[in-house]
Amino acid sequence: MFRIGEFSRLARVSCRLLRYYDQLGLFSPGTVDDETGYRYYHASQLARLNRILVLKELGLSLEQIGEVIDERDLSADKLRAMLLERRSEAEQRVAEEIARLRRIESRIDEIDGGGEIGADDVVIRSEPGFAFLCTRRTVSSFDEARAVVGALVKAAPQKLSPRDLGRFVVIVHSPEFEPDAIDAELGYSLVRPDALADVELALPDGGRARVRQVEPVESMATCVRVGLPEDAHAGALAIARRLAADGYTLCGPNREVFLRGPDPRAPEQAVVEMQYPVRPRT
Repeated sequence: MFRIGEFSRLARVSCRLLRYYDQLGLFSPGTVDDETGYRYYHASQLARLNRILVLKELGLSLEQIGEVIDERDLSADKLRAMLLERRSEAEQRVAEEIARLRRIESRIDEIDGGGEIGADDVVIRSEPGFAFLCTRRTVSSFDEARAVVGALVKAAPQKLSPRDLGRFVVIVHSPEFEPDAIDAELGYSLVRPDALADVELALPDGGRARVRQVEPVESMATCVRVGLPEDAHAGALAIARRLAADGYTLCGPNREVFLRGPDPRAPEQAVVEMQYPVRPRT
């Protein structure tokens, strides 16, 4: 038998970790001296400890490890399911870090003066009205908005011919920007509005998309961007400069019109025209 310090050196884990695992009931000493309270471990216990460490390294939580560590017949299917879940979580974290890196790089480019959209790229024009097959939601994040977009992109072609669907459009009704409470309409402009006025789409979350008429806008400030809405600062800066230079102010819900996309599998490749209704300052 080995005292806890000796076992710690052999196992290459800290005494603090061994005591913590003991508190959890995950890995207890082989023997505890009643008089001294000294903890003693058997050499054979190294196999169990190594199994715990391997499962932890693979990303399983201590709670999950506790559920399976004593199963002599731990099935490959059960372990595989746990590892697939951990892989999915790891992929999500990697995707979030890649998106954060892209935003940092975009900010650096803006500071360095590279890749910044100029005010000359902002066009102010009138926009006609259109029939809009849409659902209105208050979403708590851009990720939730992208999930709604994905549902619409999947559902619409099942109900309508691709020839009936125009651009994908997002109309943001929030009077202020609150990333955790975005009031938005999402859907498709329609190519044959008269024939499709009564169309409805049932969405997986129980919501429905219906057709409504969007009114024309006399003056719309527009600018094209590539990528995620999180990366829209350069385009927004260009629009703001143009409005300030020409004496315009905002006067209605802004829109995002997809010139390419949306593709739920590659949202960062979307080409979007940012549109802001404007009027001259009085």
